[in-house]
Amino acid sequence: MSSPVLLPRRVHLRSRPDVTLLRPCLALTLYLEPGPRWASEWASHLFQAFLEHAPADQLRWFRSSIEERWRPVGELSTLAEALSFGGAWRDGGERHLLKVVVRDDQDLPETCFSYREVARGRTPRVGFAELRLPFDHDPDALLALAIEAAHRFPLACGVGGYAFALDPRHPRNAGHAAWRESKRYLGVDLLAPEPFSLFADEALPGTGWLTLIGATGARAGVDVDRLAARAWRNDVAAMSLPHALLLRAGARPHTGDVNLMDLPLAQAEVSAALAPHLATKVTLPGRFREEEATRDWILRHVEPETWS
Repeated sequence: MSSPVLLPRRVHLRSRPDVTLLRPCLALTLYLEPGPRWASEWASHLFQAFLEHAPADQLRWFRSSIEERWRPVGELSTLAEALSFGGAWRDGGERHLLKVVVRDDQDLPETCFSYREVARGRTPRVGFAELRLPFDHDPDALLALAIEAAHRFPLACGVGGYAFALDPRHPRNAGHAAWRESKRYLGVDLLAPEPFSLFADEALPGTGWLTLIGATGARAGVDVDRLAARAWRNDVAAMSLPHALLLRAGARPHTGDVNLMDLPLAQAEVSAALAPHLATKVTLPGRFREEEATRDWILRHVEPETWS
């Protein structure tokens, strides 16, 4: 595994050192299959699972999309109450476009739970949950969360491992910084669940240390049984779980630092196997948009010559 010390702890805006554009973290992004129980219980249960594996004492603030200000978590008798703040939107099913965020007190959080709910009859996008842990947290916690989610909840697909969180307040600058850092760190994901959720119903939003193939796999034509039985050349483990096939690329995540020739070979093999099913129509901000390079980044393990 590449040394975590070599990843920048943060990348800041050049003219504003107090503004963080990128922050590395461990992250699990789950794209969710629809169902009325997300509103009534599943979202809360997923959040409770997150609290069992995250440094919950770092969580300071929460907000739902129907509120104008952040509230201190001290206003809650239990943190799980945050997931009920969209209750007024509920009309016998999903709370369309409700978003709830519980986070630490950094300007760009590294410990964070974000949840987006959608009513599938009203949009092509899918709901998602993004679970962030500090970069130096035990990766086994992320693996445990992925396994529990695929056991308990209906999933479309998902990606987990090392990732850069991008500042949503400065998308162009954050996109420039992410483009630059992604040239060096081939194993680090970029957290962009909003744009990927527009395509995650029919295509996979990339690969990572952990790649979850749920109901989207069937719609995209992925031969899940063949993947589960495949004899992988590298250290790839396949776990068939009730709601998804989980592919783990190595015992630990890799940053894929090209300066150290620490290439993420196991993740690259997973990417090659899933390349025809990846969501290459997504557009990320900054230089990704300006150079039409999002597809090149998504396929960086499969077509390295276009991304190097």
